[in-house]
Amino acid sequence: MRIVVGCDLEEFKRYYKRLAQNKEWQGTFGFTEELGTSWERVFAENPSQLIVVREDGEIIGHLVWHESNTEEHRKGDPRGEEDKRVLGELLD
Repeated sequence: MRIVVGCDLEEFKRYYKRLAQNKEWQGTFGFTEELGTSWERVFAENPSQLIVVREDGEIIGHLVWHESNTEEHRKGDPRGEEDKRVLGELLD
């Protein structure tokens, strides 16, 4: 297994479409087959924000890097108390 920064957008779209078709993921995370123009624009402008996990040359997982802090996961999305506590302990 390898973690790779950046990915060909067309390859990632194919992976994402397969993920969206998985019924378990579809309901839990609300994936649709379309990646959406806003995400496509982010990845096109900042390819290093897309991180993929590969095994045998295939994408088996992904992460999206974004700025964060111990108070908010994303701007306007506050972390829960337990999340803040754990991060505080890890980051001291």
